[in-house]
Amino acid sequence: LQLLSYVQFPDAGEVFVPPHLRILHVSSEVYFIEEEIKDNLFFGSGQEKVSDAQWQRALRICQRLAFPARLMNFVRSEGGTLEYMMNNAAVLSRSDRALLHMTRAFIYNPEVLVIHNPTLLLDAQLQQPLLDALRAFVDERGLEMPAASRHKRRPRTIIGALEMIRGND
Repeated sequence: LQLLSYVQFPDAGEVFVPPHLRILHVSSEVYFIEEEIKDNLFFGSGQEKVSDAQWQRALRICQRLAFPARLMNFVRSEGGTLEYMMNNAAVLSRSDRALLHMTRAFIYNPEVLVIHNPTLLLDAQLQQPLLDALRAFVDERGLEMPAASRHKRRPRTIIGALEMIRGND
């Protein structure tokens, strides 16, 4: 999986990926930059200024992933930094961090999403919304994009492995 997304390079030969395909490897390690939440969500998207329409799309993705109210309020604040959140007792849980990480991937909207165990860091109640979003990402050729332009967008593919964590019921 890492060869496809140029995270790792082969010892011999080469892996060819057509240049028109954007491939994103979503690491199991969650990283953030010390900037505003909006900057973190759009980090790597190549957009210098986020339009209102792009921000509204990001918020719809957050809702689709069933962000907890506390996290959704933080995201809606737009100006809050991760440093502020960490220093004011509103600590990001591992599920919060994983949701923000996946939201960033959906905002980037690659043609190929390479991911290993996307539900691994999520609480059980957040796993199904993510799985539904992954399915919709493929079916709709991107998440929360205009339906009228679906036929003009390239197909989306997800390559990876999935492991579900079940609660002790």
